[in-house]
Amino acid sequence: MVSKKNDMECIEKKAYELWEKDGRQPGRELDYWLDAEKALKLSAKPKAKAPSKKAAPAKKKA
Repeated sequence: MVSKKNDMECIEKKAYELWEKDGRQPGRELDYWLDAEKALKLSAKPKAKAPSKKAAPAKKKA
């Protein structure tokens, strides 16, 4: 249950930051909340490793 509370606090903080950054627009609470939730989910996802580049096999001389 602590995790849910912590998640909600993080979303609330991020939504507030977005609201301030956007000039404190009234009536868009849900938009800021959803944007904050999305941003935090994306930042929490583990990033996929880029595929390693293997050198092309050397061509045989004829």
